[in-house]
Amino acid sequence: MRVKGKDVKQWLECSAGMYNQIDPNSEAPQSLLNWDGFRAYNFDMFDKLSYQIDVTKPARYDVDCNLINPQAQRIASVTYQGKPLDDNAEFLVAVNNYRAFTGKFPGTGDKNVVINAPDEVRSIIADYINRQTQQHGQYAPVAQNGWSIAPIASEKKLDIRMETSPDEHAAQLIKQSAQHPMTYVGKDDIGFAIYKVDLQSPSANKK
Repeated sequence: MRVKGKDVKQWLECSAGMYNQIDPNSEAPQSLLNWDGFRAYNFDMFDKLSYQIDVTKPARYDVDCNLINPQAQRIASVTYQGKPLDDNAEFLVAVNNYRAFTGKFPGTGDKNVVINAPDEVRSIIADYINRQTQQHGQYAPVAQNGWSIAPIASEKKLDIRMETSPDEHAAQLIKQSAQHPMTYVGKDDIGFAIYKVDLQSPSANKK
C-alpha cells in the first residue's frame, strides 16, 4: 500500500484504542488494556518508526476506527530515521488483504493498493524464518522497541494493571524485557495473570 505520513499517524491513533484512558489523579486500580470490544489483532506497530502513546488522553478513534474525539491525540514524538515524520512523505507498507481492502484503517482502501500479490503475509514470514534458520542455524529476532507508552507525571501513586499469560515463560519475558517495572499481583477469575505496571517510571526504551 502507498500511504502518507499523516495516514500513518492516524493509523497509530486507531491502534492506540487498545488502551484505556488512565486517570492520573486516581489511586484506584485502573485497567490498562481495553477489552471492551477492541480486537488485539487490530493493534498495529510500524517498524522503523519511533513514537510514544499517551494513555492519559482519550482515544481518538473507537474500536472500529471511527473518529469519536477529533481533538484527541495520543500519538506523540513520531520520528522516522531520527527526524519528525513528514505528513506528506509517502511510504510503501506491506499488509494483508484485511488491512488493505476493508478501508477500516486510515489511509487504506482499494485506491491505495499498489501491488495485490497472491502471497500470504504469514507465508512470506515463514519462508524468511526458514531461510534464516538454514543459513545461520537459527533465527534470533531482536525487538526494535521503536515505541513506548509515555511515562505518566502524577503526584498520586497510580495502580495501573494489565492481564497476560500466567505461563512461566511470560513471567521470564517480563522480568527480562519489560519496558516499565511490572509487579505480579495475582490471577483474575479466568486465570490470566495480573501485573501492576509502573508507568510513572521512565521507559527502558530510550529511543
